[in-house]
Amino acid sequence: MSEDPSDFDNKFYKQKRGLAMGNRIAPVLAVIFLDHIEKSSLTSGILFYKRYIDDVFIIGTTEEDLVETLERLNSHDANITFTREDPGRDGFLPFLNAKTRISEGHKEHLWYRKSASSNILLHSRSAHPAYMKANVVRNLLKTKEKLGTRKDSVVDAKIESILESNGYFEGNTRTWVPHRTADGVSLIVPFVNDKLAREETQRLANLLPMNLPHVTVRAVRIGKYDLPAGTGVVPQISNVLYDKHLQVFPAPHSFNPSRFIDENGKLKKVEELIPFSIGKRQCLGEGLAKMELFLFIANLFNRFEVKTLVQKTHLNLRSILSFHARIPANHPR
Repeated sequence: MSEDPSDFDNKFYKQKRGLAMGNRIAPVLAVIFLDHIEKSSLTSGILFYKRYIDDVFIIGTTEEDLVETLERLNSHDANITFTREDPGRDGFLPFLNAKTRISEGHKEHLWYRKSASSNILLHSRSAHPAYMKANVVRNLLKTKEKLGTRKDSVVDAKIESILESNGYFEGNTRTWVPHRTADGVSLIVPFVNDKLAREETQRLANLLPMNLPHVTVRAVRIGKYDLPAGTGVVPQISNVLYDKHLQVFPAPHSFNPSRFIDENGKLKKVEELIPFSIGKRQCLGEGLAKMELFLFIANLFNRFEVKTLVQKTHLNLRSILSFHARIPANHPR
């Protein structure tokens, strides 16, 4: 677990001590080791002790208690050094996203952001839904209110600066609005639900009809054919997605998302929809592909005006089978 070889300038180096980078058990062992150090280091004069990873916040009865605790923490291992950060001139000591001050026996808390922070938020002109951007602003303001025990003009100015740098201005929405043509939307797609449109698109645009080869693990009978164990099988999923004789997808070359809605108007699962193949060797990236398809297409239609090179009545949705992949049919220019 301790070996973590690396190379630099065509030379290999071996880690001398510590656990290998990326070792799954390393965080657990680090917590156990630090817990052992902390239990044997804390004195009776420590009133409050909290640690988050390598950031520690301590409140002691006297200055001597804090100094003694720091010395004990540093006495366990020569390769582990704890450093101390004292409160600033204003009496506040930062810890995570807040800074704390004890004044006349009372604790004061204010929202805090490290000076090294990039202050990058979800930009107001991004193609995300408006409610997501509203939540970004709302969460930032609520965090400030819940952490702070009083209002502070410096904190308010800092948050206002962060919001403005990400395109959020009071009374002026910066959300990007798609361009509209004089005659309305340039392209209208039959649409009921994004999941319906996505599944129908995957069915109609079956890019890899030949798919990956499989092997039977036991003897099976398919129709009138007997296949012994170990037989190589290449699923022809296009026979299911496009075969009009199976009556699973009537008019298979037509774009019709409503085929995934039942008689009650609710979404239904169609087992014959297998664009990612079947069996244990089906595509591992199915979830990623579905998400990317939605994000890419949604952003394309959101940012660009899509027009056809021919009249809309002459559009051909059929594809051409080329070896093991389907490609769009050529259109006249």
